[in-house]
Amino acid sequence: MIRLEQALLSRERVERDYADLEGRVADFRARAERTEAAETLLLVERDSSTEQYRDLQAQLQAAQDQIADYAAQLMRASAAPPSSAVPLARLFAAQGERDDARAERDDLRADLAAAQAALSPVQARADVAEVERDRVRQLVATA
Repeated sequence: MIRLEQALLSRERVERDYADLEGRVADFRARAERTEAAETLLLVERDSSTEQYRDLQAQLQAAQDQIADYAAQLMRASAAPPSSAVPLARLFAAQGERDDARAERDDLRADLAAAQAALSPVQARADVAEVERDRVRQLVATA
């Protein structure tokens, strides 16, 4: 009888231990699943970060290339002779052309003003003719 009681007590302990072990296994499985999910998320983030890094590297390279282009343009601009080195003959020729263009512009403005002045009486006569035409049409329509 004592052995039977001991066997029953032993069985109860084993069943409790087994239940505890099952709980631990379930906890470990849940942890393993969370770890896998975290690893997957970490891989996705790493891939995304790698892609962003490559994009930023490309942008940096483009900016450096643009800086190099600007530096080359600046060097060419500073290597060009100053405006005081331009021959005076070319300067005077350009000023003469400018003055000629201004004179031509002024002449065209004067011609335009004269044409507008000549147009005023013609326009007035056209307006009178239109009024007369409308009056005659009205008379014909009422007759």
